[in-house]
Formats: sequence, C-alpha cells, structure tokens
Amino acid sequence: MKASTGLIYEDGSCVAPTECPCEYHGMVYPSGQTLQEECNNCTCLGGVWNCTDNSCPGECSVTGDMYFRSFDGRIFTFPATCQYVLAKSRNSGKFTVTIQNAPCGANLDGACIQSVNLVIDEDTRTEITLSHVGEVFMAGQYRISLPYSDDIFYIQKLSSMFLQVRTVFGLHLQYSWTEFRLYLQADETWKDNTVGLCGTFNGNIQDDFLSPSGMIESTPHLFGNAWKVSSACSLSLSTPQLDPCDTHQQAVTYASEMCDILNQDLFSACHEYLSPTPFHQQCHADTCSCGTTCLCSSLAHYARHCRRFSVIIDFRSHVSDCAVTCPATMEYGTCVSSCQRRCSSLSVPQRCGGDCEEGCVCPQGSFYNHRTHTCVHRSECPCSFLGADYEPGDVILTSAGVQLCLNGKLVSQTAETDRLCPPGQLYLNCSDGENNLTPGRGVACERTCESFLLNITCSAHEPCVSGCACPPGLLKHGDECFEPDSCPCLWKGKEYFPGDRVSSSCYQCVCQHGMFQCMFRPCPSMCTTYGDRHYRTFDGLLFDYAGACKVYLVKICRPLLY
Repeated sequence: MKASTGLIYEDGSCVAPTECPCEYHGMVYPSGQTLQEECNNCTCLGGVWNCTDNSCPGECSVTGDMYFRSFDGRIFTFPATCQYVLAKSRNSGKFTVTIQNAPCGANLDGACIQSVNLVIDEDTRTEITLSHVGEVFMAGQYRISLPYSDDIFYIQKLSSMFLQVRTVFGLHLQYSWTEFRLYLQADETWKDNTVGLCGTFNGNIQDDFLSPSGMIESTPHLFGNAWKVSSACSLSLSTPQLDPCDTHQQAVTYASEMCDILNQDLFSACHEYLSPTPFHQQCHADTCSCGTTCLCSSLAHYARHCRRFSVIIDFRSHVSDCAVTCPATMEYGTCVSSCQRRCSSLSVPQRCGGDCEEGCVCPQGSFYNHRTHTCVHRSECPCSFLGADYEPGDVILTSAGVQLCLNGKLVSQTAETDRLCPPGQLYLNCSDGENNLTPGRGVACERTCESFLLNITCSAHEPCVSGCACPPGLLKHGDECFEPDSCPCLWKGKEYFPGDRVSSSCYQCVCQHGMFQCMFRPCPSMCTTYGDRHYRTFDGLLFDYAGACKVYLVKICRPLLY
C-alpha cells in the first residue's frame, strides 16, 4: 500500500506526520499521550517525545552490607564498620548526615547500619538520631513520640518498616531499620552543594570520590576512610576485598537460588525499565555475607526502584523467607503511609505529602490507637488535648466551652444559641472541615491582643477547638476585635487605650500598640527606721540590725553639684 502525498504509512493505515505515535520501552503511545519520567513530563508529538527539562531531586542510598549509591548514581562498597559522613552541605554548615555502622552477619564480617544522625546548623540541640530498633532521639538523649513536628522537622513512622524525616529545606530521610536500608533525598536546590559518601550531586560521577581535602580518591576504600568520623575506630585495610561467597561457601547455593528470583518472571515486568544485573550482584554477595535479612533487603531495594516506573511487585507474597507478618488488625502494602491513619490525625492536621513505602499500616477507614496499639474505628479513637488523652464520650471544660470527645476530636457542646457571636466575629466550627479534618485549629490558636504582645507561636500539636473568633488581621480582646495598633494596655487590672497617659513624679507613660512607652526620671524616696531597730532602705528593702555600735544611717558618697 502506498501512502498518499504528505501522509505516512503507520500500522496498516496512512496518517498525518503530526499523528505519528511514539515508542517507549517497547510500548507504542499515540500522539498527545503524556508520560511521567521522574519529575519531568514527556508528551508524544508527531512521533517524537517532547519532555520538560526540570531539575529533579537526587537520591542517595545505603543498603545491605554497605552498598552505596551516590546522588549521581555511582555504586560502590567497602568494609564500613565505623561512623561516616554520608552527606553534608558543601558551602555551609546547614546539615550533616552521618551513619554509625557495626559488624553484623554470621561471623561478624559484614557491616550494618546501627543509627543515622542528622544535625542542623552544626547545633547539637537540633540533632536527630534514628536508632536500629526504630526509635527516634532528639539532641542525642531524649526519645520523642511520633509523629513529631517543629519549625525544622516533620518525623513520622511511615509504616511498620520505615521511619521518615522531612525538613523544611529540602532534605528527606527514609530509614528501614529492619532491613538495613537508608534513602536520603535532596531537593534540586542542593545540586553541586553536597560532599560525603553520597557524592557531589552535580551529574558527574567522576568527582563523586571527592575527599575532605579537596582531592579525588582513587578507590572506595580510600574514599570511605577519608569520611570516617571517629579516630578511635580502626581504618579498614585497603587490601583486595574477598567475595563473601568465597568466604561463606556454605551460603552459596542458597544465595544463588534465591537471588536468581530477580532474573525470573516475578520481576520480569521491571526488566525493560531497569536491568536487574547490578542488583543481582549485590544480592548474591550480601546474602552470602548476612543471610536472609540481606536477601530480603536486596529484593526490596530492586522492587522500590521498580515502583518509580509504576511497576508494582509484591515479591513478599511469593518469597516465603521475606514474608511480612503484620500485627493484628493491620495489613501489608507495597506503597502505604500511616499519616492519615492515626487517631491523632483526626484532631491535629498532619503534613503528609505523597510519600509511601512498604510495610504494615491500618486498613483504609480505620485508625491506629497509640494507647491500645491496634487499629480501631474512628468512634473508638481517643482525643488529645493539651498533652492529655481523653476516652470517647469524655466531656471536658475548655476556655472555649464544653467539649465532647467524639470520633477522635473534641466537638463543641455549646448550645445553638451560644453560637451567635458578638458583632464582627465568626463562629469557627471544627466539624465543618473537609473529610472531617479541619486545616485550622479554631480558637485553640486564636490571635488576641495578649498573645500578640507575648509573640507566642501556637503549638503544631494543638487540636481544633470550636468558638467565636475575629476575622483575619484583627486581634481579639474580651468580646471585641481590634486592629493591632488599637489594642489597649493593661496595668493594675485596668485598661488604658492608645493615647491614654499614666504619670507620677517618677515616670510618664503613654499607651501605644498595646504596651506602655515610658520616660523615667529621678524621684524622691525615703529611708525609715522604726520600732526595735527595723529599717527600710530608700529602695524599699526591709531588714533588722541589732548592734551596740554607732552606725551611719545615710552618708553622701560623692559631692553634690548645684
């Protein structure tokens, strides 16, 4: 068949050039189809993929028996049994991430992550430590309850297998303490501004082995030891590294049989997107070194990479050695998040994002009760208020009125007539939030003249409380709303409005913006002696003095000037 003039023969018919399809990994996509490739969108236009050119975040990983993958994709390993700088900001002290490793495996000849440390602005008070048992510590010593958030961090248990730390400046940590996997993600703002074992994040793997001295090391051993933190830890020798399968020959058959799963049908859907060869090599060596734990870590590492191409592989349901047993009432998922499945999320909005990892979480529609450690219906969720927990049905009295613990949050029991607010105010009802979640906190964090003067930041953990509040931009005082400049001043239980003056022989003050502006001047005072040797000084101090000697009651210490 011959195509008409100006047309192109395609799959048995003639089409205009602009209608030509595009190919990607063996699949044919029609013109106009859009695919996502990492953080870029690609659209098929006339047989050619037209892609955006966004700068994507980078990911560095440490998996199994110390296999590193840098931000730029360089893969290497070395015997890393000390503490090392994984990544730090190159041009500032904004962040430093270190990992503490320890010997592990049948003969303790491997290395596994024991803890992960993140320090912000070189200040140990902002140090976060993720331990190998899934606990999180602040400042190196205080164990914190999750989820936790402040002005810098948001930390949560993403699933039964992963801890997650997100920062406001574009650094994310996801740590699987059960299978020795760590993923460090850095936003594109950190490009060409990192050093450490994760490399330079500039798209060039040739300079990833940059040492603290500014020179590029030639081997993984030299590079790794250059970023060792503790001088008390012995250096790993730069001798040729033996294949763990040569050292542990009794494990070779198991490692070969189990790791070959990566090359078989179970993972075949991912092969066209990502070659399993380097993952198979790591799996074989790691499984010989540290057995089933490292086997499952290697398989999960490949499955996680496949998920980036929208290929979901639930290998744990087919590989019994890697099966996950969830606690009662929970269920396993390959890409899940516990963020909106906790009772605490019903009363305090959570900053979830779109992150997910494998693990056990509560089924959709149920919520994790941190008191019973089970998944329950929302009607069985306790309510949290000012650090205390209340059972469903409890009634408490707050500054905003009577509140009932219902479906995991406090609900106002104020009569409908009491919801009629004073003129100029709005009634904020926590029950009106979308999906029963309110992005604000009602009057729990209302702006008043008093709080404005104290400059207090409302806690991120405050639950929503219904009540009357002033419109945005105004401050509440009593039952009235004021512009910030019109707030009254309080002194000795009395109110003074802007421009009101208070004066005496010692001072003259004027109320401005809710606080007194004063001018002080010297004023007369009196020293008193009375009774049986009781004294009161010029400054008002009362004391007794018993003595038979002559003493000065008052004496001039410098000449008076007239």
